[in-house]
Amino acid sequence: CALPICPGDLRNALSRYDFRRTNWLSFADFERALSDLKLNLTTREVELLSRLVKTDIDNRIPINEFVAKFETSPSASAPLAVGDSSLIRLLNRIEAALGRADLRSMFTRYDRDRSGSLSMAEFERAILDLRLDISSQEMGDLMRLVD
Repeated sequence: CALPICPGDLRNALSRYDFRRTNWLSFADFERALSDLKLNLTTREVELLSRLVKTDIDNRIPINEFVAKFETSPSASAPLAVGDSSLIRLLNRIEAALGRADLRSMFTRYDRDRSGSLSMAEFERAILDLRLDISSQEMGDLMRLVD
């Protein structure tokens, strides 16, 4: 694996903190596991990464779903890297563009078919409407993260 962190290494680091073997981590354990990988992420950046997956009612992060975001898919030119600074910058830009907007109303606005989830076309429209001026590579990476 040529990435800074391979998905297997990521899974192993996260699993070390899954003491009950539930495949879920508290935010504190998630942060400790990423710290063990020497990624030099701030708490804010770890929080942004944790938002890439749907947490449970206790805000625990699902290990398998999180790791899957960084595995190579057949449609991907290259896997994403957890500590990739461009990924962190992109997530920060999206958060800044959203500001204090009500995410629920924004979601409802783009969920045109009222399915309860955004299709890739609906998601792409939402990102484009934020006027983030992101490259096609960044858009592809972002869409792979949420797919």
